[in-house]
Amino acid sequence: MRMHFSKYSIAAVAYFLILAVLSVAFVLSGRVSITTDFMSMIPTYGIPEGVSKAEGQFVAKQNGSANILFGHEDFEVARAAAVEFHERMEGTGVFDELSLSSTGSFDMSEVSRMLDGYRYALLPESVQEEILESPGQFQMNSLAAIYSPFSLASLDSLDRDPFLVDSAIVTDLAEKASSISPVMPKEGVLATQYEGMWYVLLQGALSQESLDITNTDGGVGVIYEVGDDIASSTPGLSVSYSGFPFHSFESASNAQKEIAIITGISILLIVVMFLILLRNVHVIGLFLLGIAFSLGAAFASLCVFFKDIHILTMIFGTSLIGTSIDYSIHYYLAYARREKGEDSFSITRLLSKNLAVSFASTVLCYALIVFSPYDILRQVGVFSFFGLLGSFLVVMGIFPLLIRPGMVNEKALAWRLKPMPEHRSFLLPLVVVSLCMLAFTAKDLHVRNSVADLYQMSDRLLESEITVGSVMGFMSSNYAIVEGVDEADARENEYEFSRRLAQLQDEGLVGGYLSPSLFIPPPSSQLRSLEVARSLRPLLQDQCDRLGIDSTAAMSELDDANGILYFDDLPASLGDLLGQLIAGRIDDRYYIVVMIFDIDPSVDMKSIAASYDGVTYFQKVDDINHQLDELTMILLKIFVIAFVIIIVLTIAVFRKKGLKLAMSPVVIVAVLLSSMPLLGQDLDFFFAVGMLLVIGLGLDYMVFAGNSEHSPIFAIAMCYVTTALSFGTLALSSFRPVHIFGVTVMIGITTAFICALCAERRER
Repeated sequence: MRMHFSKYSIAAVAYFLILAVLSVAFVLSGRVSITTDFMSMIPTYGIPEGVSKAEGQFVAKQNGSANILFGHEDFEVARAAAVEFHERMEGTGVFDELSLSSTGSFDMSEVSRMLDGYRYALLPESVQEEILESPGQFQMNSLAAIYSPFSLASLDSLDRDPFLVDSAIVTDLAEKASSISPVMPKEGVLATQYEGMWYVLLQGALSQESLDITNTDGGVGVIYEVGDDIASSTPGLSVSYSGFPFHSFESASNAQKEIAIITGISILLIVVMFLILLRNVHVIGLFLLGIAFSLGAAFASLCVFFKDIHILTMIFGTSLIGTSIDYSIHYYLAYARREKGEDSFSITRLLSKNLAVSFASTVLCYALIVFSPYDILRQVGVFSFFGLLGSFLVVMGIFPLLIRPGMVNEKALAWRLKPMPEHRSFLLPLVVVSLCMLAFTAKDLHVRNSVADLYQMSDRLLESEITVGSVMGFMSSNYAIVEGVDEADARENEYEFSRRLAQLQDEGLVGGYLSPSLFIPPPSSQLRSLEVARSLRPLLQDQCDRLGIDSTAAMSELDDANGILYFDDLPASLGDLLGQLIAGRIDDRYYIVVMIFDIDPSVDMKSIAASYDGVTYFQKVDDINHQLDELTMILLKIFVIAFVIIIVLTIAVFRKKGLKLAMSPVVIVAVLLSSMPLLGQDLDFFFAVGMLLVIGLGLDYMVFAGNSEHSPIFAIAMCYVTTALSFGTLALSSFRPVHIFGVTVMIGITTAFICALCAERRER
């Protein structure tokens, strides 16, 4: 057979060459990176860009944070275990930071040094009220505290602070810190006592490598290994873990193990099936070549169009294998059953119409996903679109150049299978039955997503979270992002909102809150504090005389007190505590975070937050569920558009016969929608993704069943089996998103295959 290039061959070579050159150029430029951040799976649809970035920074800090509690009846035993863990983790690279004592706790000496120059701007509100109501009584109280034999206040700065306001400020800050967390410094560690047990806390920030959800052997795995080893050698010791990294590790590792096993078994079964039915190893190589080109084009397209490629895009994108191999099967079986005089390019021309419609119907669904507001979905859309185009061009343009008659084993079992006998079409009864099913179950169809369903927490991690939450008492997924034109404006907005939270706390409707203004008041409050402090000027000389000290330094301190304390001037210990709440300047705005604890169900915090300038409230679990609901509705709308276009396209291409072919998508949709209530499943995000994929795949079977000259049923059956093995077996996963996706695809393609069998048949 004389080799020559067709228009498809030229197009294929040009397509792969252009993608290869562009992708290599972008990769070498350093523009492309692979991201493994689990939280980037979570949508931020409908949130203003600046607020979304600020929330992203806050969530990123939370995502890497880990709390580890070592509990024992004996404080020294718990302390020794925590110290040993800290020492063993040093140098492992698991943590960027791991602290026994400093993170989130006060260094009193640092705070005291901060007060020089700012003490009169930071007077607690209770002290200000006391000064305004009775300056003389305030003076007497300060003298009593100075001369009291039981006073613990430091008198080192008495020449500059004769009214002992430093002590009042430090005491106020310490009380606020202890009200948020019971864990306080004790003998060089952070510790607290709860129900007869001493708990020592380690707080850390995991390294980026440890947060990699594909890194199931390192990171969190090492933490568990070291913790378990210490616990096993220390009788009575409990080790509890809390933080997003542990949940991410558990869900990702379980899912990856299951998917790896399921995928490995399904690929093995597909290869065995091909070898048994076709009895030619060369055809396996041909199919694998098509898959390699398809996946190569798909990944190259990501490098061209995206800077940050999420690893989950490629995990979802492996579904491309089951889709792209269908084209190879149809081409190979048509070539094997070719008539005398037909060459490889004749088969291309014979299949061009059917393959083009199949390609268009499938790729349309992926192309429409690109317009969704969810970045990972856009990446999956681009990945699959270019991968399918690559597969189509390989089959139409490269296969004719490579396939040889020797690749067809005339004794293969496939050729001994009898075709289906001629029969009438049963499509219309299928349409009627499926629509009746849908009418019966339609009232039970609901769009609902729940992030709690994404995975089932293990008993170990659940027990750990309960322990940490009970001991530390400040776990919350509720927070507000406050913005302003600059730091001062954002702090004023945050202060006004925090005052409302304080009222709700007094009413017992909020358990507490954590905000920067709780510790460092905004500029306007500091200016008011300075004015109140200056009202002490008439009493200053008398106070110094009573104390027997020179008033020069104290008078100068009070007269020169004009400084405003900004976040950049905070000492390290206080900065650590407030750092997670200060997002800072992003683009042209400044952002601050306020955490809120134990909100009473009767409080509509979202409405309260919306009534204040620049405040956006987040209830993370509810927000994620709501955003997933919105994305599901968007996908369903995309599905309707794809459904209509596919039916119109089918009728336009196949005319009268297209009406019959269009019945298949109707049956598929009706069966899918009616089966969900019967299975007790709501219409969620992963169902919508699966249904969108199925509508493109399902039409392929009908196109070849109703419009082929080369006995297509065996080819359709092989396509169905390979798709069922590569997609449908995912229904066996215990990871719910994967399970729902697999169930949806399995029901859909099975319905499509039945439609193909019931179509009017005239086999040769």
